[in-house]
Amino acid sequence: MMKHLIYFMLLIIGAVFTASCSSNDNYDEYVNNTSSVTIVKSDVIFDANANTGTVVYNAPGTVEAVSSSDWMTASVNGNTVTVNVEPNGSSEGRAALLTLKYGKDVARVTVQQTGVTFKYSIDGGVICGDTATVRTYPISLAGDLTLWSDVDWLSASASRTELTVNIAENKTGSRRSAWLHFRAGVTEDSIFVDQHDFDNSMLGEYLLHYNTDKTISITLRKNEAKKYEVLFNSSGYVMPVDCDPINFKLTITNLAPMEGTYTKSGVDYSVMAMINYTNGSSIYRKNDTGILLLGNYEEVEGKTYWVFEFDPNDIIDKTAYQYYAFRIAYTTGGYEGYKGAVTTYAYMDYWQKK
Repeated sequence: MMKHLIYFMLLIIGAVFTASCSSNDNYDEYVNNTSSVTIVKSDVIFDANANTGTVVYNAPGTVEAVSSSDWMTASVNGNTVTVNVEPNGSSEGRAALLTLKYGKDVARVTVQQTGVTFKYSIDGGVICGDTATVRTYPISLAGDLTLWSDVDWLSASASRTELTVNIAENKTGSRRSAWLHFRAGVTEDSIFVDQHDFDNSMLGEYLLHYNTDKTISITLRKNEAKKYEVLFNSSGYVMPVDCDPINFKLTITNLAPMEGTYTKSGVDYSVMAMINYTNGSSIYRKNDTGILLLGNYEEVEGKTYWVFEFDPNDIIDKTAYQYYAFRIAYTTGGYEGYKGAVTTYAYMDYWQKK
């Protein structure tokens, strides 16, 4: 899965300097002398947004605060200096020197401000059905972000923590796509947006890939009750699946009953879906329908895929166990009646549409 990551930040290591100065303000000459102005604490490290911080000092009287840059201003109130910085529209960080003067004595503080930062993660772009859709995504934004598209059916807005994408209803009867462009600092990039009808695009025949280089033919379809299911073309077994036609997601549930029978030694058994997992040395199964395989739609070079990930929903420790296989199991009734495997598709990780 493609993941975009844009993160522009310059970290500047600051320092607080104190010194006694002569009338010509030669700081280096007096660096080893003791100043009557001392810094108690400071809070002057900022992100790219307009911000306010403070510097608290000790001195025999009120100091004069002088800024070395016009993007940073300072005002004195008692023993506190209030520091204000303007927004930084650049991707690079910057620093300015705040000098506190009392007679010949000074103390200096470096004021730091990062450049524009924009961090987000949207797997595979934005994919949705033909209905009007609003999607929100968590982001981290400091500084200005400009968003635009070249089509009237796609727009977006952003706060410091959330990106909102608005997609109008598709009444064209055809698939459509566009790019959502953004500018953060001096850098531009785009997010792909794809809108089309789930059933028209996703139903049909697929190749189920398993065990690295093996495939079988399956068909994703809707039954007479308008429920989604998968037909295993060679065996005739039918497995129910949950499909989300808005977000283009597909879910296989552990222990889901399947249509069809398996006959062994003259005895007919029912069949069910089973998700197996492993710790590297042993293979396990569990009596819990909360264990899932989640299918994510992906399109690469014009080809349609369902790419699966193991989701044990905290039922088992995902750090200790990994997905092993999807299995068609035969049973006299549910998990308690489990007898064995009809077929095991080890490392089934994706389906490719024919």
